[in-house]
Amino acid sequence: MRELNLQRTWYEIFTYLSTNPNLLRITELINRVPPCCWTFKLTFDGTGRITIKIDCDHALSDNDALALLDGSLEEVFFANSLSLRQAGKYVTANISELFKNPPSSNQIILHNNLSKKANFLLILNDFGRSTTTPPEVQHFSTVRSYFLENTWLGSPDFADSEYYIRWIVFAEEYLISPQNRYKNKLSTTDHFTTEVNLYNTDGIHIGQASFHTDPSLKKDEIYTTFGPFVSEKKNWLTRNRRDLHWIVEIGSESLKRTAISGGFTSKLIEGVS
Repeated sequence: MRELNLQRTWYEIFTYLSTNPNLLRITELINRVPPCCWTFKLTFDGTGRITIKIDCDHALSDNDALALLDGSLEEVFFANSLSLRQAGKYVTANISELFKNPPSSNQIILHNNLSKKANFLLILNDFGRSTTTPPEVQHFSTVRSYFLENTWLGSPDFADSEYYIRWIVFAEEYLISPQNRYKNKLSTTDHFTTEVNLYNTDGIHIGQASFHTDPSLKKDEIYTTFGPFVSEKKNWLTRNRRDLHWIVEIGSESLKRTAISGGFTSKLIEGVS
């Protein structure tokens, strides 16, 4: 028996799952471990209920495997039961019983099933808890788009890698290869508008400013600098405490993200895809 503390309470998890969960979020499991090849095998019974068998070719430790069930990806629990590989065997949990009467705790208890050899990393039985097969898991183009938009599979860092995803549904197998999700490559001719909130060295808000600049390219990353560039590498948006100069460092794959500096949120890039 294994006990695991989750990042959400069961009440929070099932409140979310009772609204409008996105079944394709299950693909985001691949973001939880180092990039590798994955298999998602979907089978259906006579009522259309789904069983998903998930595996990867990366040698996960038992603790890393347990981290897949930490509660931050709620769709993992959108099943009647689940089985997780631990030490070559399965540990299991009956999710449907928890769903009927969600406890107030954030703990899951996994029971040993020593009689069955674990051939997959994770099995989700009756996934989606429906008697009809959701169309989004059957349409390969929809699945492929979701992988590229929401996982490392669409990162330019892996566009030329040999990793792949096997998506097997209704005995049809599809391979999804990495592809750069960004349609436009950035160059020194691009222009950017950066909007920031300004704070003095005491952390008091003193106004807003918009900066217009061109990027310089260094090692496939974009560095936009206002004021003197410091020798120590900085991530995202930082303030030099000695003056009001700002330094902005942006990785090319993260232009849409929001940077946080000293507890303050600043919008970095507008209108860049």
